[in-house]
Amino acid sequence: EDKMPIKMVYWNVKARGFFPAVVAAYGKVDFEWDHATANQWPSTKAEATFGQLPYITDGSFKLSQSMAITRYVAKKANLLGDSDEDYAISEMLIEEVGDIWNILAKAHYAEPRKDAMDKAFAEAIPAQMTYLSKLLGSKPTFASKVTAGDLVIAAVLNVLLGLQADVLDAFPNLKAFYSKFQAEASLAPLLGPGCTIGNYIQRA
Repeated sequence: EDKMPIKMVYWNVKARGFFPAVVAAYGKVDFEWDHATANQWPSTKAEATFGQLPYITDGSFKLSQSMAITRYVAKKANLLGDSDEDYAISEMLIEEVGDIWNILAKAHYAEPRKDAMDKAFAEAIPAQMTYLSKLLGSKPTFASKVTAGDLVIAAVLNVLLGLQADVLDAFPNLKAFYSKFQAEASLAPLLGPGCTIGNYIQRA
């Protein structure tokens, strides 16, 4: 049958829409990132369930909220975790990415931005990396196999590395974890050096 791809309306930046896009790419979900419609904002506001982007359409079904979209895509790709434990770990990591994103967004919108960002990368971000490094330990993935949680962590690490290249230098296990995902052929267009999607969050 001819099935339309899931279409995500979002700007061409690494921000909240980046997470479901990474999960879709790894999970080989037919997924189209629609920048053109997003760029008509705010005329697209009426289309969005809660008046914000991203939203997706999957046939006649429409869904908003970036992490709900991430989970929806992950369910289609069987990446939510096979056991209750893996599911819970994946969910915990999705929530952790929300916390890291909030640290970044708060600093990004602060005045002066540079000072707030420098402070975040000196204190709050290394603290979160320490927690993640301890949680990962010597395992290749956080759960028993790759889940949506691993993928959104890889995506947020990509954003962090774009803001500070040495952010993982003190955490060799996280660095190895990230490198493994960056090397995945399906993720190269999003995580690789040739990626054409810019960071939304800025240092200065």
